[in-house]
Amino acid sequence: MDEVIASGRKPIPFAHIKRRNKRNKTITEQGQLPRPATLREHIRAERAIPTELDAAELPAARSGYAGKVGETWGSKKPRSLKELLGLGFTLIKWDGFESRPIVDVHGRIIAALVGQPRSADYAAAAARAFDAIESERQAARYTAAAAHHRCGNYFTLHAGLSYGKGQRVPSRLDNGIHSALLTRLLANSDVKRLAIFASAAFALWAPNVYNYYKQCDTALHGHFPNLKRNFDKSIFACATFNFGPNVSLGASYDLRCPQILRKSCANSTDYHYILSNCGLRKWCANFKFA
Repeated sequence: MDEVIASGRKPIPFAHIKRRNKRNKTITEQGQLPRPATLREHIRAERAIPTELDAAELPAARSGYAGKVGETWGSKKPRSLKELLGLGFTLIKWDGFESRPIVDVHGRIIAALVGQPRSADYAAAAARAFDAIESERQAARYTAAAAHHRCGNYFTLHAGLSYGKGQRVPSRLDNGIHSALLTRLLANSDVKRLAIFASAAFALWAPNVYNYYKQCDTALHGHFPNLKRNFDKSIFACATFNFGPNVSLGASYDLRCPQILRKSCANSTDYHYILSNCGLRKWCANFKFA
């Protein structure tokens, strides 16, 4: 109580704390269930972006969870909007607030432009989160080789759970000298808010896949209760921080995750997200993708 008085903040009423704890318990046990009002606001058939793609015909790896890697020549080459339009891409302008699903010929959702919350405090939280990431980038020490990888030419770090490359049991990724950096970012309240929103958007737009994630996550932590999560209210086991400052993603066939992008209001340059299998190029600035 002394700390609250010293900070100048009013104490949180017990009833509010009780409701918050109840919500947190529900999320832990059942996942992030969309409220009826949220469904009515965002799930609108008239907002759907149609394509001529049949999702069943997309080339998939044997596991069925990732796309089959095809021709990679030139996949990392940055292309201008004019080049892509010349290749037959469709430009879709988006305001970043109105959610719009992208559907195949059978009306199945294959991607979604997820509108960010309209509240000013969310925009402020996003700005602070990206400022924190930029601050860590400037202070970080990394080799030139670390800024060149299969996804692009920029510094990136992964945080979370891993089970591959000969591991006998799942464990958290060891980031060596960058562990303290990631610990600070994962503890950042603004970064947490973005992560929770991304997970909630996943639950809204891909409920069946989200529920499968939830089942696997529950089983995993039932066997390994000591595995620490990145974020208590996020379903994702791992997170990647792209430090930039300029990020140009190459072709990827395994995007089982949301993409969170930010543009400075002082910068008039637009961001674009390309779905090459659909022949679509999204116009996006200061937006979040799922």
